[in-house]
Order: sequence, then C-alpha cells, then structure tokens
Amino acid sequence: MKKIILLTILLGMLLLSPVVSAGLGDEDDNRVIISVKYQKEGPFGGSTIESPIEGARVEIKEGIETIIVGVTDQYGIYELYLEDGDYTIGITAEGFEPYTYELNDVGQDVSVPIILVMITPFLLYVCIFLVAAVIAIVLILKYKDSKRKKGKKKEKKK
Repeated sequence: MKKIILLTILLGMLLLSPVVSAGLGDEDDNRVIISVKYQKEGPFGGSTIESPIEGARVEIKEGIETIIVGVTDQYGIYELYLEDGDYTIGITAEGFEPYTYELNDVGQDVSVPIILVMITPFLLYVCIFLVAAVIAIVLILKYKDSKRKKGKKKEKKK
C-alpha cells in the first residue's frame, strides 16, 4: 500500500512539474515584471492617479503560439521568467481597451509598465441623448396640442 501511494505521488510530481516550473524560470531566464494600471482624475482638478488593475488577463506569445496565460494580482502585477527572445504581450481587462506590447530581444531582466485606456461608453451617451431628444419632442408636441385645443374651446364658446 505504501508503495502505491509513493508511486502515485512521484507520478503526480512528474506530470505536474512542467506546469509548476513554467513561470519559475531557470537561472538563465530573464525576470519580466508586467505592471498593469489605468489613469483616473485625482481629487484635485488637473491631477491624475494611476490605479492598478487586478485580474487583467496577460497572454504571452512567442510567434503565433501562446506560451503563458495568467492574471495580474491585487497590485496589477504579473511576474514571470522568459528565455532570451522576442515575445508579444497581450493584455485584456473588462472595461478597458485591449493592449498589445512587443517585447523584443529579451536578454535581461525587464519591467514593463502598461497603462490601459478605459472604454468610453459612447453608445450609452448616444442613447441618453436620443431618449432626451424624444422626450423633449413629445413635450413640445403635447404643449402645442394643448394650446390648439384651448384655442378651439374658446372659439366654440363665442
């Protein structure tokens, strides 16, 4: 029984080792720190504050092959280790425009600061404007109609 448990543990370690070691890196690999933030207005007009984006999806590609996928932590940081080479970093987060960054000639440790842009709810603004315009038109037509009806009532009394 002990042999079966020990064999199962060893087999599990062998099967899981590529997954566990994927982001740890060897001593020859380069440390890459990706920092994902967005800018918002500060409490005092004219100033901007950078805030981290937690849970942003980070996708690392080598050529067309996706080799690593992860998410940023509560500080907007995703850290990994890459061998020397060229990579494409894709960042996506809900409510923000997707971002692509070309990381060329990785031959040393590198920090990649990324600022995402919030998606402007343009369609929402258009819808609000159209609803407000329709309401204004309806109110104007009702007002004109009530004036016309009052005018007809006065003519009938005469």
